[in-house]
Amino acid sequence: MALSTIGTAAIADDAVTSAKVDSTTTAFTVADLVVTNGISAGTDIVGNISGRILLDASASGTDVGDEFLLDGTDGSATNAGSKIVFEEGTDDPNTLLSTDLTLDGQVKFSQNYELNDSNTYVKLASTTISSSVAQIAFDASVVDSAKYDVFYCTIRNLSATNNQDDIGVRFSADNGRNLIDNSGMHKYELVNGNDNGRNFNKAYHPIADDSEEGVSVEDGTDGYFYLYNAGSSTHYKSVIGHGMTENSGTSGNYYGYKGMSRLLWTAPINYIKIISVQNNLDRGTVTLYGVRS
Repeated sequence: MALSTIGTAAIADDAVTSAKVDSTTTAFTVADLVVTNGISAGTDIVGNISGRILLDASASGTDVGDEFLLDGTDGSATNAGSKIVFEEGTDDPNTLLSTDLTLDGQVKFSQNYELNDSNTYVKLASTTISSSVAQIAFDASVVDSAKYDVFYCTIRNLSATNNQDDIGVRFSADNGRNLIDNSGMHKYELVNGNDNGRNFNKAYHPIADDSEEGVSVEDGTDGYFYLYNAGSSTHYKSVIGHGMTENSGTSGNYYGYKGMSRLLWTAPINYIKIISVQNNLDRGTVTLYGVRS
């Protein structure tokens, strides 16, 4: 005997029992929704589902935000492990950041960073001192001449522990164990007067001579230098730079220096140190950059 359709109102509220819904052994179907092992943790829901399925992990909170994974149920497992995402590329930072991105706050990096664009100078390290030290040195962990054939170094407000100290630079190819033979000279010009000349045959690359020691606004040596052919195994190295300092004696005389050096060494450089030739350094900042070719 054929049965007539049972009206919705004729089904008691408790006709579908909680035992049926919570079953871990019996599957049931409601429209396109197929529940294979009851609706409980660790089971599968298969069917055409509109809307969103959210994990809120109300019991412990450990699964909040977890993603659903595809299981490759078509037999080929082509999509096994793929992620369901709301926007294309949001699981791939390379895709996400390939277009313009505006950030409201600061972006901070815990280590050195390098921009993959046309920027020429890559900041490698910076050291600031406020008490007496023998030198400011950058070792092989920073001076990577296999990556950079040219280095650029800035010197700001650098002073020595005594008056009439000279500021210079030394180089090494074995991480500072041995210093390279140097043939350096510089020309000097009095900025606020008529005095000029040259000094030569320095064992270091000169930045400035007779620097004033102290903490006034006038003193301190500023300058920079470039090191060329740092990564070459066949060529000698060249160093060229400029410096400026107040001459010792608090006379208010300011000298500019143009320094040039030839390092008679073919091995790649992996160590650079800035020194006071006669004594120690006690103040200032030195920053080293790698220069892209």
